[in-house]
Amino acid sequence: MIKVWNAIRRPITLDDDLKQHLTAVRASLRGLGHHLSRLEARLGELESQDKLENFELQGLMSEYNEGKTLASTVEKQLDCLNSAILTKIG
Repeated sequence: MIKVWNAIRRPITLDDDLKQHLTAVRASLRGLGHHLSRLEARLGELESQDKLENFELQGLMSEYNEGKTLASTVEKQLDCLNSAILTKIG
């Protein structure tokens, strides 16, 4: 048995089972800390990837908008051409 002093300075006696349990809990906490570190690193990677995907999405949206503008310009020019042809015929 081991005597441990708590915050109010009274001795607490730990039997072997409690001591083993405490050791297991400390090991579990270290393992959780390791897993948390890995999760934080992965979260950072995902955030970076998300930023990159947002950047790619913005590029695609820009290209889409340029395409829509070009299509509108071509449609307008076709209308002008049709009007000019009808004017020459009529």
